[in-house]
Amino acid sequence: MAEAKIRKLVIDSLKPREISLVDLSKALCEVYGADNVSIVVNEVDANTETVTITVEGDDIDFEDLIETISEYGCAIRSVDAIEVYKDKSKSKNLNNM
Repeated sequence: MAEAKIRKLVIDSLKPREISLVDLSKALCEVYGADNVSIVVNEVDANTETVTITVEGDDIDFEDLIETISEYGCAIRSVDAIEVYKDKSKSKNLNNM
């Protein structure tokens, strides 16, 4: 059976203003499977920023991603989009055995 993998996630998050976008984006890019991270600031309040985080890669570790976002003091408001795909190479290898 082919394994479903996450290729892209779009997350709406609330970030403390004192947390650097550069530091957060670099940390998220270190998550297993993440190859590209972009963060867009949508709204700025006195203490927080509402941001859209987009993560792309071949096999994003969702749990590790969520943990990293939380470690930086960010609150996830919603997952606004997700793209998954089946890794058919594993199923082909199993069928050839």
